[in-house]
Amino acid sequence: MCRRLGRCLFPVLVVALGLSAIRAQAAVRVDFGGKRAPSTLRSTNIAGEEYVALDDLARVLGAGQFWRTETKKMVLVIGEHKVKVTARNPVVVVDDQKLLMPVKALYGVGGILVPIKHFVPLISELLSEKMTWTPTERVLKVSLGEHNIQGVEISPKSNGTLVSIVLTGPREFELSTSRPNWLHVSIFGGTLRPSEIKSLEKSGQIQEVRAYQFPDCAQISFKLNKEPISYKAYRRTDPDRILLSLRREPSATWNASEDLIRARGFEEDRVRNPVDVAVIDPGHGGKDPGAIGATGLQEKEVVLDIAKRLANLLEDRLGMKVIMTREDDTFIPLSARTKLANAQGADIFLSVHANASRRRQADGFETYFLDQAKNDAGRAAAILENSALKFEGPQIAMAGMSDLDFILYDMIQNEFHQESEHLAGIIQGELEKKLHIKSRGVNQAPFYVLNGAYMPAVLVETAFISNAEEEALLKKRWFRQKIAESLYESVKVFKEKYEGL
Repeated sequence: MCRRLGRCLFPVLVVALGLSAIRAQAAVRVDFGGKRAPSTLRSTNIAGEEYVALDDLARVLGAGQFWRTETKKMVLVIGEHKVKVTARNPVVVVDDQKLLMPVKALYGVGGILVPIKHFVPLISELLSEKMTWTPTERVLKVSLGEHNIQGVEISPKSNGTLVSIVLTGPREFELSTSRPNWLHVSIFGGTLRPSEIKSLEKSGQIQEVRAYQFPDCAQISFKLNKEPISYKAYRRTDPDRILLSLRREPSATWNASEDLIRARGFEEDRVRNPVDVAVIDPGHGGKDPGAIGATGLQEKEVVLDIAKRLANLLEDRLGMKVIMTREDDTFIPLSARTKLANAQGADIFLSVHANASRRRQADGFETYFLDQAKNDAGRAAAILENSALKFEGPQIAMAGMSDLDFILYDMIQNEFHQESEHLAGIIQGELEKKLHIKSRGVNQAPFYVLNGAYMPAVLVETAFISNAEEEALLKKRWFRQKIAESLYESVKVFKEKYEGL
């Protein structure tokens, strides 16, 4: 069967209207004002009226379409609206409202033709784009409006998929799910161009993308793979965007998030394994000295000594198996540290550091778990510690830093996020009992070294090596021992609480 409407329609209409009434025309040009590449519509002049193929028009506008052969009816889906056009009928039904055109839509073997002069104004009312038909130039001008949802980027990663929804400014949003395996992002006050979103190809955990424009919000829907997938979304700035992290979770129900469970007041039943294996990570090492004090004291030396003291305490007093990410002045890539912890089946991961700041008066100790930085201090600390990536080579540094967003959101999904925050709080309390210097509290930031740790994981900033007084303390053996004792007590308390002893 011939499927090209321009060819098939001609003999059908010759019988009805006569040869002189039908005149083939050059294609109608669609001009998007330079914001998109021009397109064309098939066109036929019938009895002085310009007709275009309805399926062509739907394609150009990015509208969904359904063709019902038995009733010779086509339904266009434009945003939340449905436009029904029936062959040999002048009535166009927009949602439940019937609108009358001066002339009928026509039908050929290939589909439906609509009079462009009369049909375009009807659907232009439904679109955020203004459409103008200029018959003398044979041009359909489409003025693409400015939308606050500028696009969607899908980036497959080694442990999941990162979706970035780019915005012109901050927007409130919410997540919802439906069967089978659909995840919906509703953006309140959002406006988008569905055709641009729907053109995205499947990638990573995403099989299909759909977009809808509603009066008070925009919705972007992702059909996910059938395998269990956990998800979480965050607002980010510079530029404004919504980041959606999708991660394979073999043990999770695909649409049940921890946040939803906790919001309803339920607590998951978990088998709490003994806390028997600890990985202690002395920060930096080798060619990476870390922060350096005014007198030349190097962070890598201080934290190695503290880590060794802590390891001895955990082994001698608690009988724990302790693994050091480094036991001498050796450079270890950041990503290799948590990989070691995972490979060893560690129950806890402690990364030990000394803080630094350009403001020499900055002082005190603080404990971090992995999450979005809430303040400038957290962001500065993460930037300082993540700068160790440069010692892994410029390509690694660039790739690592660009992936930080995904690494963070991937980690947020695992079941140890809550335990990490709990452990950080215990450590901060124990340090406060013994150190008698300023407590800066528990904080959160995207530390690369905590990436992918499948156990409770924290980073401890013991004191400011950039502060003259605290650098002097960090030189003292007794002060380092106090830090180690505090960390030992923290692990002991955490172990007892976690094991329910």
